[in-house]
Amino acid sequence: MSSPGRSRKGRQENSDESHDSGYSSQPDLEVVWFPDNPHQSRRMLYERSDQSTAGLAPLARVMTFPVERDNPFVKVWERIRLQIHATLEQHGLDWRSISVFHRRQSFDSTGNDLTLVITAPRASWGENYESALEKCRDMTIHGQSQTKLRVELRDERVVFFPNEEGSSSKEEASNAEHHEHLRKPGLGLSIGVKHVYWSAGTIGGFVELESTSGESGRLVCALTNHHVARPTRTALSEKRPGPTRYDPVLNQVDKAHEAVVPGTGQRLPMSQPALKDHERMLQWLTQQTQDAKRSVSGLEYRVSMGDNRAKDRLLQARRTLQDCEQKYQHVSDFDLEYGTVFASSGYIKSSRTGGCLDWALVQIRKDRLGQNTLASARKVADVKHVRGSFKDLPKTCNRRESLNFDQHMYTSVVQLGKRTTATFGTVNEIRTDVKMVELPGQTLREIVIVGDKGVEFSQHGDSGAWVFNEYGDVLGMMYGGQETGDCGAFVTPIDEIRASILEMTGYRMRILDEID
Repeated sequence: MSSPGRSRKGRQENSDESHDSGYSSQPDLEVVWFPDNPHQSRRMLYERSDQSTAGLAPLARVMTFPVERDNPFVKVWERIRLQIHATLEQHGLDWRSISVFHRRQSFDSTGNDLTLVITAPRASWGENYESALEKCRDMTIHGQSQTKLRVELRDERVVFFPNEEGSSSKEEASNAEHHEHLRKPGLGLSIGVKHVYWSAGTIGGFVELESTSGESGRLVCALTNHHVARPTRTALSEKRPGPTRYDPVLNQVDKAHEAVVPGTGQRLPMSQPALKDHERMLQWLTQQTQDAKRSVSGLEYRVSMGDNRAKDRLLQARRTLQDCEQKYQHVSDFDLEYGTVFASSGYIKSSRTGGCLDWALVQIRKDRLGQNTLASARKVADVKHVRGSFKDLPKTCNRRESLNFDQHMYTSVVQLGKRTTATFGTVNEIRTDVKMVELPGQTLREIVIVGDKGVEFSQHGDSGAWVFNEYGDVLGMMYGGQETGDCGAFVTPIDEIRASILEMTGYRMRILDEID
């Protein structure tokens, strides 16, 4: 038996086998490769960048790429995946997810880079985990060359993707700029439970509900995740330990696993933007205003000392200061009240696809109804030139009522999340098997989307984001993934959400292309 290669992700270490994965904000993550580490070590990759300096070239992180539709291993996987489940469980490995991806450090294929990725808590590995990995690898023989997959075992959790305290970047507020505080926000922007600071998610988009019982009128709602509308209290950090500051809303939030029955969610108000993002924006604008005041003060002194060249710059600095003060006042006075939770799914395993259902409908105030516009995705596609076909996206999303997600496996897609704005990716041909603590005793089969060019498809805060194809069709809604986010994101097909809403509420859901 070969000695497995080890590494830790999430922070830099001095070990030759240490890998800087690019996720410095993530917890320390132990990784084992079997039968050995195929990726270049720090010592192999580091080299002097200049003859006159001691600078070192950055380490290439291990990136994830999707499995192709015509890959011969796709059929093999359907035959062996349950055997792999049994093998891991026989060896006491309490696995959380089992996936198959291409994993490599270069954008171009390196040949045999197809990898079986297993996540399991380190405490369950035991002393004989190498035997389990070897048996799993032996099952993956495929093709005429009888190739075996490499196995990657990760000490990692499967999580939802709300933006919790401690997971935000310093640049997030400045990237959001002023658009988060719009009276009529569009899709892909921030939403959260009123008075709750520690969790925020994304408005997927807007839908219309039609009652099947003959009731007249229409009901317009924002669609997001259940865990955004009813976040778990595990998100609370030591910085804000006291539950009393959130009463009486917290009494509802504590019931995180329960579905919201239509007509009973009025006591669960929602904010837009979420309080977390609102406070971050105020902090950022405060800093911008202070910087502008210092600039004005310095230029005023230079002008007083006879520096005529500073006069024009002083006028510009005063305009900048005035603009910062106006923005701060607008955000400070902004009414965050957005609506109330009309209904939500709780956490349910879909009987049709085997994936997790995790949706919530927020009934919006009439004066805050937005549009399902795809402007941000069109802009990113044009600027970054990532997908030529996406430059022709329609201005608003399409209303097609039936889409078979199985026909869109290995398809190019884009998601609009409040954390990442717009990111492009490809649907992995092989679904990921998942066990979640929210659904004990059940194994889910999740559709996974992998970001283009090794980039994360989504980050914490993108929960609830809709996923579109190049024609503007809504394919699904993103809800979570593996903890670091470097192995794609889980997506629930929109048809499954539509069917579940009808079954649980008695309302037919229609995606809006525009709102009168």
